[in-house]
Amino acid sequence: MSEAVAKIEPDAPVQAHPETSTLISMIERAARDPSVDIDKMERLFLMHERMTATAARVAYDAAFSAMQPELPEIDKRGKITIKEKGTEKVIQSTPYALWDDTNKLIKPILAKHGFGLSFRIAQTEAKITTRAVLSHCGGHREEAEFSASIDNTGSKNNVQGWGSSFSYGKRYTGTAILNITTKGEDDDGKAAGAGGFIGEDQQASLRTLLDATGTDVTQFLQFANADNMAEIPARDYARLHGLLTKKKAQKGAK
Repeated sequence: MSEAVAKIEPDAPVQAHPETSTLISMIERAARDPSVDIDKMERLFLMHERMTATAARVAYDAAFSAMQPELPEIDKRGKITIKEKGTEKVIQSTPYALWDDTNKLIKPILAKHGFGLSFRIAQTEAKITTRAVLSHCGGHREEAEFSASIDNTGSKNNVQGWGSSFSYGKRYTGTAILNITTKGEDDDGKAAGAGGFIGEDQQASLRTLLDATGTDVTQFLQFANADNMAEIPARDYARLHGLLTKKKAQKGAK
């Protein structure tokens, strides 16, 4: 089983809770008093741990609540939209976004509110489990976990399938733990059939072939019967990839 970690460091200052500071002073005084028994010291330490954990959770919740309106929206097509806080005015819109695009946008927002986002991976022969860890500089953290089979659709080898599944796992757990609005996801399975839509790596592979063959994207999407790359059914990926690969080979032979 292997594990990898990708971190974003928070930069918000941490302030001690007044009640916690008072209890620390009590513990310090008790530690200097030889008449205080060990049991009492242990109870003081346990009380300190509970108060610290409660204060950290309160700070986490407050920062998370303040951060929520600033996070982007992502629709089922992968389009990212950032709106002005408290309004419906669109500040930025990024079509056909990958998780890396989302990550670039949320990093400064996370740092502003004292959060760090990391991903941990556990792998077996056939499955990858991705765990997102959202840590706050106040000391509290929350986790979200998602397991999926290694993606072997299309012509992927094991490494490519591993990367595709990890990419999807980051997107799924990242948006879940941050409560990022994802529009239209409930309809994905029905719209594309049991296989769902193609993943981010598959979209990137098709875009590379479209560029290499000089294929018009609009015409290609019409042929694929999809509004955009993110809505191409997974069941059609191998066929479309094969057609573009053949077109590339024919173009290179001329």
